[in-house]
Order: sequence, then C-alpha cells, then structure tokens
Amino acid sequence: MSGVAEAKSWGPYAMENIYGQKVGTAKFVANGDKLTVCDTRADSYAPKVKVYRHSDKKLVWTVTANLGKGWCVTSSKNLGETTKYEFWNSGSNMNQLLRTTTAGAS
Repeated sequence: MSGVAEAKSWGPYAMENIYGQKVGTAKFVANGDKLTVCDTRADSYAPKVKVYRHSDKKLVWTVTANLGKGWCVTSSKNLGETTKYEFWNSGSNMNQLLRTTTAGAS
C-alpha cells in the first residue's frame, strides 16, 4: 500500500492475571487494524484487551474473548494513523500493559 501509514503488527503476547497465570493471548495485525484476543485458561474469566488513546486515556476499543477456553475473538477498528494508543490486558484480576504504539509506527 502506497502512502498509507499503518500500525506495526505485534504479538501474540501472553496475557497474565495478577497471580502470574497465563490466561490468554493478544495479537494486533496492522493491515485492517485487527485485534485478536484468545482465551487459553478454563477459569470462568474472559480475557479482555482495552485500547486507550494515549493522550487523554480515553477508551476507544474493547475486545473480549468471551466464548471459553480455546476460543478467539477478532475485531477490527479504524485507528488514527498518527495517534498513539495503549493496549491493556484488562478484566478480573488482570492489569497489564501489552503495547504502546502509534498507528503510523513502522
């Protein structure tokens, strides 16, 4: 794609709860701004990634793997090309910064 800035793809990153137990994974694909969250633990909790705009901490996107262990949920959202975002592992007993990036990162 010529002339279009995209966020750098990342992941999958392990998502852990506050006890250090792996509960899921998160992966971001720049082409199409696709975020995939997977549940890897049968514990009655649903791994969730919340995306905040870095400048004012405004929540702009949430993706929750709410289908049970072994299932993934993928969602797309058009992110601003020059805006910096924070991707957080969030939910019950979870609070982990996964990545901070601008949508125009290379």
